[in-house]
Amino acid sequence: MALYTLFVGVLYGQQRRWSAAAGWILLVGGVVALSAGLGHAFPWGGMAFIFVSAAGLVLLLLELASRRTRNGLDERRQ
Repeated sequence: MALYTLFVGVLYGQQRRWSAAAGWILLVGGVVALSAGLGHAFPWGGMAFIFVSAAGLVLLLLELASRRTRNGLDERRQ
């Protein structure tokens, strides 16, 4: 997971898309934690990691929507 975090941070950091980087890291981190069985590590662990994954997905969707809006406004101005 540390290598993945570094890879995503470098890839999206060069583009200054930090919310997308955080979204991918949260999404994959939650799925990896659930796959590794950490959902049973503490009470409500499964729900906590599902929430982490869902938060990552929401960040990705917000990034996508903001980029489309920003790009759409730029195209209309020209």
